[in-house]
Amino acid sequence: MPEHRIVDTNALLVASERHDEASDQCQQNCAQFLQRVRRNVYCVVLDANGDALNEYVRYARSRQSGDVDALSLFLRHLSRNWSHPGRVRVVQLHMVENGNNEYIGWPLDEELANFDPNDRKWLMIALVFQQETDQIAPITYAIERDWDDYRDALTRHGVALDHLCAADRVMP
Repeated sequence: MPEHRIVDTNALLVASERHDEASDQCQQNCAQFLQRVRRNVYCVVLDANGDALNEYVRYARSRQSGDVDALSLFLRHLSRNWSHPGRVRVVQLHMVENGNNEYIGWPLDEELANFDPNDRKWLMIALVFQQETDQIAPITYAIERDWDDYRDALTRHGVALDHLCAADRVMP
């Protein structure tokens, strides 16, 4: 049975050579991770709302060349395996109906009050997956300061992080 992972878009961008601050080793780590996803070593966890998938597609459309990159291959993998629960797992997130893009179940934790709104979907996917399965699906990322800055608070809520490029940590 494959391990479950939540994949932050920055890992896809680094693997696609679309992040200037990533080292060659970081890029290689991300590319190898995505190869393992395509070989079904990892099952990708997404949300039924399409928040994660829409972000992937938005970045795929923004690329400059028509070349097939790691992000395109990842999207192709998701498309081909959407109905295969051992390769793609989908959880349902619920939004607060206040128009502020807030999720029901967001942790009431003062340390997470300023957490990047664009990254909240990844955290919620992790929390809902854990509630539904009693398992942990780490959030896999490459270079993004927020995950490291909030690591202690996230750990308190049972969220695991898989940092593919710890040596390339982006400084403030």
